[in-house]
Amino acid sequence: MCSSDLMAHDNLQDGKILINNGTLVDSNLSRSAYSYTFNPQSEQDQYEYNVDKNMTVLRFEDTQGNELGLISWFAVHGTSMNNTNRLISGDNKGYAAYYTEKLKNGNNSVPGMGPFVAGFAQCNEGDVTPNTVGAYCPDGTPCDPRSSTCIGEDGRARTELCRGYGPGESDFDATQIIGTNQADFALQLFDDAIEELKGEVAYIHTFVNMENVTVSAEYTSTGQQGKTCSAALGDSFAGGTTDGPGMFNFVQGTNDTETNKFWNDFAYTVLSRPTQDIIDCQAPKPILLNAGQMKFPAPWVASVVPIQIFKIGQLFVLGVPGEFTTMSGRRLRNSVMTSLQKHGLADQNSYIVISGLTNEYTHYIATYEEYQIQRYEAASTLYGPHTLAAYQQEFDSLVNGLALNKTSLPGPTPPNLNYVDWCLLECDRGPDGHPVGSPFGSIETDVASQYSPGDIANATFWGANPDHNYMTQSSYLTVDMNVNGSWQTILLDGDWDTKFHWKRSGVDHSLITVEWDIAPDTTSGQYRLTHTGYYKEAITGRLHRSEERRVGKECRSRW
Repeated sequence: MCSSDLMAHDNLQDGKILINNGTLVDSNLSRSAYSYTFNPQSEQDQYEYNVDKNMTVLRFEDTQGNELGLISWFAVHGTSMNNTNRLISGDNKGYAAYYTEKLKNGNNSVPGMGPFVAGFAQCNEGDVTPNTVGAYCPDGTPCDPRSSTCIGEDGRARTELCRGYGPGESDFDATQIIGTNQADFALQLFDDAIEELKGEVAYIHTFVNMENVTVSAEYTSTGQQGKTCSAALGDSFAGGTTDGPGMFNFVQGTNDTETNKFWNDFAYTVLSRPTQDIIDCQAPKPILLNAGQMKFPAPWVASVVPIQIFKIGQLFVLGVPGEFTTMSGRRLRNSVMTSLQKHGLADQNSYIVISGLTNEYTHYIATYEEYQIQRYEAASTLYGPHTLAAYQQEFDSLVNGLALNKTSLPGPTPPNLNYVDWCLLECDRGPDGHPVGSPFGSIETDVASQYSPGDIANATFWGANPDHNYMTQSSYLTVDMNVNGSWQTILLDGDWDTKFHWKRSGVDHSLITVEWDIAPDTTSGQYRLTHTGYYKEAITGRLHRSEERRVGKECRSRW
């Protein structure tokens, strides 16, 4: 078990759960509105928006009514930070949790360590972006709605020129705004929650081979029996999205097998060539990566995937192993609710939420109609045009089992991948060195003698690769304040106002930069920056953490 699971188990106590939901606007937008319009008009007419703007919140409290935490489900991608960001970030969902816990636990609380726990979970966000300003070309005109391209100076349509913009002046502003919107609304729902979840707690789980599901005509959009396919990713997968465009001549909305023939032939020659059966099954997707047949050094994508339902009183949580588009999620929720009501497990007062990206990752799940257009989400729908219908069918089977008080259904066994000891990345981080005369922890660039609120304080240390130790339940850095001669930590690496940069210098040297964006309301006083890390010894491979070493009045490194 991970440490968070153990901490939660050790702090179990009696309590109750309240539920509330509402509509949050100005916090998400469809990034594939073009695809959405190909769903049946009668279906679109049932909804006010082309993305789900409903938020569901659970309020946890003890038997005395003391607040313990909340969970919020809201559909929006964590892509306020675009692909130019090189810092590890929880994006807008992470900021929402950070902001909420700071409000509840106090501004001086340690991120993630306070008594009140806030979780901001994902839903059917497959085609939903936080970049609510929209997607535009450099000249300020909207991108092409189907291909998400702009015409470059050479006259070619390019995805790289089309970018989705969020609110605010920067990605950091956008992250903070969208995160704050979610947090504020979740807290409003939390405060107003009066309906208690009552009744039994139940669950059911199974594994499904998603590459080999025969789908009844009852579930398909064609009205005929269908089947899922060996997994494959299409050309538009490489086209990327307005949240992070692709490269070369790949664009969204490609269902022409000749458009990227060079790249497809290259991928087939180097990696795997799809059979005609796979091509026919995946049509009209032009296959770029024949992922289901790519097995070295391990399967590139999952074929046997987990699905599950949790019942908590009148709430049903659907655990899905992928990113459902807006309409895909609506169809799944509707079909599961119909089945639950048929078996007497739910009524008009019941709630149902999709908990996305659960237990496994199988890319995206688009509707059959969206699949025909082959924008990014459809090209990333691994198991072919009937993927959604297969999930609807298999979840119906789960509901049948739930009605019979079963906790699992027979299914295939997922492969054991413990044998895999090979990776594409640099697995062995290697030993660390430092410049002659500058031992670990030495200052390369010192802090200034004085700062004012609104300034950015920073210091650069000679350190080591931070991957040696992830500093779990600890921190790579601290900002400390001198209070009556004693240093008190006020910020850690999980705080919004701090940044931690690592840069390789030469073969085995590392430069560590600790950065503090000094908030406008920071009180005057003496502060210091610290960095903590581990270095690897060359001969033995052992990790070492040296004793604390003072460097000046305002800055300290710890190794």
